[in-house]
Amino acid sequence: IPKPFKAEEVLLTGSSAGAIGVVNNADDVRQALPTTVRYVAMMDAGFFINYPDFDSKTNLESTAMPTMRELDLTSAVAAWGGRGDASCEAAATDSAAHTRCRSVYDVLRAGYVQTPLFIRQSVYDMVQLKMLVPVPPQDAAGKAALKAYGLRFAQTLVQDLKSLSGISVFATNDTRHGVIN
Repeated sequence: IPKPFKAEEVLLTGSSAGAIGVVNNADDVRQALPTTVRYVAMMDAGFFINYPDFDSKTNLESTAMPTMRELDLTSAVAAWGGRGDASCEAAATDSAAHTRCRSVYDVLRAGYVQTPLFIRQSVYDMVQLKMLVPVPPQDAAGKAALKAYGLRFAQTLVQDLKSLSGISVFATNDTRHGVIN
């Protein structure tokens, strides 16, 4: 941060993968700012849940473990390195815990982020859904899988995050990805 710093308000924002970067760096940015600055972080389209894939052969949720989300996260960490939230990383004791420090859900639920955070997220975000269920669903089983996903996603956003201090959520019931520029 350049000296003298003259801003009175700072908004850290990112969309999609950039939203994950917001969560991972929100507290670091806060520490670099003068205490007189009003500071808020906002993420758009970066909230993921660990949800099982839809198995088109059985028309049920897959029981494969680890899930595709876990495999994607592990692959991303291996490919790009970097780090997750600093306080989460400091507390992590093994490679699995370090990997979870890149999961927005895990970092927020554990209370690592202290910065006020606004989350904007589509419940049926097409970028996230395309790896889980056939979109648009072609049959009743696919439609049921899509509905089950949306219900679990909305429940996770509302119920799991509502008790956390400093987090506000705006979840739309649509398929858009990354609408805040």
